[in-house]
Amino acid sequence: MATDQSDAGFSRRAAAWLAALIFLLVGALAVPTASPAADTIEAMAFKVEALAKAHKLDAAIALGRKLVAAARKSLGKTDPRLAAYLAELAVLEAQRGHLVDGEKLAREAIAISSGVAGPDGPEVLESLKALAAVLASGGDTKRDEAEALLARALAIAEGAFGPGSPEAADVQERLAALFESQGRTAEAQQLRQRIADANEARLEAERLRAEVEVKASADKSAQVTAQPPAQPVPEPGASQSTAEPPPPSISQPLRRKGKAPSRPSASPNLQSGEGPILRAAPAPRPAPPGGMATEAARAPQPAPEYHVVDIFFGTNRQPADGAVRVSFTSSEADGLTLGAARVTVPVTHQVPQVERPWALRVPGTELQITLEVEDPTRHFTIKSIEALPEDAFLARVKDRLSESQAYKDQALVFVHGFYNTFDDALYRTAQITYDMQFDGAAFMFSWPSAGTLEAYRSDQPKAKAAGTQLRAFLDLVARKSGAKRITVIAHSMGNLPLMEALDGSFAPEHPLPDAMIDDVVLAAPDISRSDFAKLAEHMARVRGGITLYAASNDLALAASRTVNGGEGRAGDTRPDGPLVVPHMDTIDATGASMQMFRLNHYYVAESSAVLCDLERLLRTGLHPPDARTRLLTPVEEAAGRYYQFR
Repeated sequence: MATDQSDAGFSRRAAAWLAALIFLLVGALAVPTASPAADTIEAMAFKVEALAKAHKLDAAIALGRKLVAAARKSLGKTDPRLAAYLAELAVLEAQRGHLVDGEKLAREAIAISSGVAGPDGPEVLESLKALAAVLASGGDTKRDEAEALLARALAIAEGAFGPGSPEAADVQERLAALFESQGRTAEAQQLRQRIADANEARLEAERLRAEVEVKASADKSAQVTAQPPAQPVPEPGASQSTAEPPPPSISQPLRRKGKAPSRPSASPNLQSGEGPILRAAPAPRPAPPGGMATEAARAPQPAPEYHVVDIFFGTNRQPADGAVRVSFTSSEADGLTLGAARVTVPVTHQVPQVERPWALRVPGTELQITLEVEDPTRHFTIKSIEALPEDAFLARVKDRLSESQAYKDQALVFVHGFYNTFDDALYRTAQITYDMQFDGAAFMFSWPSAGTLEAYRSDQPKAKAAGTQLRAFLDLVARKSGAKRITVIAHSMGNLPLMEALDGSFAPEHPLPDAMIDDVVLAAPDISRSDFAKLAEHMARVRGGITLYAASNDLALAASRTVNGGEGRAGDTRPDGPLVVPHMDTIDATGASMQMFRLNHYYVAESSAVLCDLERLLRTGLHPPDARTRLLTPVEEAAGRYYQFR
């Protein structure tokens, strides 16, 4: 829907700003007649994504067609981004029943991406999956070709990213769904079991590697302290390190018609066991350690259908009056409410999803219309939640810490971003906790975001004002919980209250907890670069280290940059590259968040590579980043050193 902004009283600059603001707040979009800038195209892609997620299929298709036309004009007919937009539109068209149009778009996407990197390049992967999805919707006559396409996609994914990688698991899950649609249930179950087995093997390999790294670090520290006599220089050619064995492969050949495609050589770092955590784990997993207790563990049968994650929370939201259970609104409260929640995670959970019932959110409100029944065997659900006085809250936390094993006496605090209700943030915290198998005390601080796109502007002052209460919450965790190691992760607009909380010039009557915090992770911060640099100056007392994650393909921050008058965001690497700040490790996460035509904003929770790096940070505490994992490599620029995923 176009908006007329031709009133004479507006300057061109004001009209452009208002168009961007209206787009984000109420969903309207003005399509210029001139060739659109890259930011405008990304904003359109962001809106198509939002419409599709809201099940507004016709609106998503209409805008997707405009997006493709704009991309052809602005980017050219051979740009890989055009291929991504074509692939996504193809799937949307097929969902509406426009199979001929969808097939045509998907084949064009394959032709473009193949021209960029060759027919077996990883750039072709998304286009192949799109065409397979379209053909699978066309009935039995098309499903054989769909299977062949997915077989080709699987070969590419395993070759480029490694057997058992998230990319390979995604293709295997699509194959399993295709088999089920053909009545080939046994083959589908076999394939899903392979995915689950690989996931368990990967997690176990990661744990073992982390333990080796911690032991090696401790041994090195002990040697330095003891100052042993110098060792003789080894003879030339003598081995000084032990090679790690590659992870077990699940790449058993599937029975397919015709000749199997050749595979590109696998990435060396993935073959050496540095691969990210798997995305798919449909089969039942063993009971997670510590706080993630298995429900009905006392009974030997039947097998558990879900696990439970304990989350401790603090919030400055107003409690909801008359609610069936403890819940919170988007209004600001004067003080801090403490409490504990138990969140269920189904055994069929696929890393890194948050499985919830389909629901439609009423625009401009906090109301949701649920389209399916909530079921803990298939969804994240809140099993129990209660507000607690401080003494009871701390007693529960200390009990949790006393039971921790893999992350002994550790606390993890998550601060959510914009477009999150209290429940949304609770589910996300549980997902991060579960996917990292974190068995320490997991905390969430929830500030009063309205949980709607329209509230972007009004959420900003709420986020900033929450800094005082977040400081009090962090002080409680740091000084009274008994945790011996504390890591704080903030996402998007949640970085604003965190940086305010750790700012020495902010609310000086409250004590600073940052000297007792071991690590701070600032993920995709939706803060202007200038404000971020100023706030960062006051965070140097964090005793471990500060990590900044940023990405160039974060479409949400691209839209934010447009709405904020073109001012660059700290979590965006454009236009001048990643922001490099003293006393901070900057990581360019662009390469870890490569889902084409996705927001790529939630990579701190959804990227397997980033989750792997976070897990290693929590387990080892090592800085700089390339000291804890080979997934990251340093890059030297005039502004300083930063790191990027290989």
